[in-house]
Amino acid sequence: MRLAPSPTSKRSSASSRRGLAASHVLLLVGVATLLFTLTLTRLQLFAVYENERDAVALLERMGRRLDAEHVLSTSPATTVTSEPAPNLRDVVEAAKLSVGNPADAVWLQDGNLLRRRGYLFELSTSASGERFLRAWPWRVGSTGEAAYAFTRKFGLLGHVNRSGSSGVSRSRAVPLWSGPGAAPQLGLGDGEEAWIVLEDSRALALASRMP
Repeated sequence: MRLAPSPTSKRSSASSRRGLAASHVLLLVGVATLLFTLTLTRLQLFAVYENERDAVALLERMGRRLDAEHVLSTSPATTVTSEPAPNLRDVVEAAKLSVGNPADAVWLQDGNLLRRRGYLFELSTSASGERFLRAWPWRVGSTGEAAYAFTRKFGLLGHVNRSGSSGVSRSRAVPLWSGPGAAPQLGLGDGEEAWIVLEDSRALALASRMP
């Protein structure tokens, strides 16, 4: 004689199955969320890396061309010409230098500033009077990390663009230069925070070597 399962047992079994199904769903959702987050992070890092590579390549190409056109100098600008320093768009157009299609390159501040693929480019004069090119992220973290410069004396330079980056985690290091209102300056920092000479435009982005 077999006893039929009681209604209470049936309800308990059904509740257990529902509980297991719900836990499986939650587990799958958690795994999917983790994979999505990791994929998004990797895509963001790849985008930043590509922006930096593009910025380095363009800055070096512009620097060498403008140096050949005698736009860059190691002397105070006042001894080179009595006229105001030309803006970047003026010298780029005079040198017949392409900076990309309008979808990638946007001129700001009446041509003094170029925004291209997450980086800003500008022709500037240092405190010592040296005219040089500089490039830095439109927004640190999301469009780029490192800052770059091109001088007649040293060629292509790079900076990790973090204050106090030595001995602290990357998340705690404070960005130095980000956006139109905070452009890089030469001669700041020493040790791991110093400007370093890059071999060529194929050098790895500095952000990939940050701690």
